Amino acid sequence: VTLWLKHPSAKPTTSTAVAMLIRTVDAQWGQNTAPVRVGSALEPGWLRLESGLAQVVFYSGARVVIEGPAELQLVSPTEAVCPSGRLLAEVPQPARGFRLKTDQLNVVDLGTAFGINATRARTEVHVFKGKVELLLGKAPNQSLSEGQAALAQGSDPPRLMAANAAAFSSLFAFQERSLAAEAFR
Repeated sequence: VTLWLKHPSAKPTTSTAVAMLIRTVDAQWGQNTAPVRVGSALEPGWLRLESGLAQVVFYSGARVVIEGPAELQLVSPTEAVCPSGRLLAEVPQPARGFRLKTDQLNVVDLGTAFGINATRARTEVHVFKGKVELLLGKAPNQSLSEGQAALAQGSDPPRLMAANAAAFSSLFAFQERSLAAEAFR
């Protein structure tokens, strides 16, 4: 008979991680970002990318590529905040409902691929596949479908326009290389 005795001071280790850093290219992290390396689990908190590209996969399945300069706050496996920067999000069906907040609006994903270009003063949302819902404070929710985009500035209602995939070409290229590398592995 073997007895396993637990040391009284041993505490079980639990992780509050919500995502994982999957890949980077020429990433220069800001001084206020804890050291991160590819393959590391990411706890809730801020990622500040000065330059380069980084891909984060949330434990819900949502994949986000950010291009510096960008700030991304990881809130939970289903929520992030991006007050400034460009990002591309791909949200598979199991992660439907993923939320991304900017200073102007909240984007609720309905199983899509979409891009965000945010500053403190304005946010552009471009839908490349599927549909998103925009939540704007007290204003009625607004849906955007594939090929549509919206610009939210100040307290004005969002202005509709056509989605511009070319504005996110570096992010799409990075994402394709990343998926190819995963398939190769």
